[in-house]
Amino acid sequence: MELRSIDHVQVAGPPGCEAAARTFYGDLLGLREIPKPPRLASRGGVWFRLGTQELHVGIEQDFRPALKAHPAFNCVDPDALAQALELAHFRAAVVMSHHLASDLAYLSALAQTTIPYVGLLGPAVRREKLLSDLGAAAHRLRPRLHAPVGLALGGRTPESIALAIVAELHAFVHGCATTAGTAVAVK
Repeated sequence: MELRSIDHVQVAGPPGCEAAARTFYGDLLGLREIPKPPRLASRGGVWFRLGTQELHVGIEQDFRPALKAHPAFNCVDPDALAQALELAHFRAAVVMSHHLASDLAYLSALAQTTIPYVGLLGPAVRREKLLSDLGAAAHRLRPRLHAPVGLALGGRTPESIALAIVAELHAFVHGCATTAGTAVAVK
């Protein structure tokens, strides 16, 4: 037996999420919506295609966001993505594509914004390599950069890391200063 490729990836969403999925995946990211087979259409959800791969958004009645499941897209022009996302409307961004050159491009685009919280997943050595490669733009980014991202909660599993990241973002959004893995209330 030999597999040729991945046909599709499915992500889950809550009932009624189709309009938001169309706005994000279709309008913003430019994925082409494709019709679901008639026998599956009554289940809800929406399907998209990018090249030869498909992304299916399926409906779960008792939906809970997954901690790790996600599609990952390779972006040709991070600056164009930054413009399309209208980054000025965001208070936080987290970067980790598992590809050093892509992360460098994303950080370069984020350095041009005023987003007050930029998180970077990965060890300090990786952060310093990226900041060194970023050059002068690193000075604009460093005061806003939280790297490694996440509060020091003591866990090492992917679920613990996800919780640590969400906890730090929550603390930041709700007015707690976060430095070196700790949160302190700001009065």
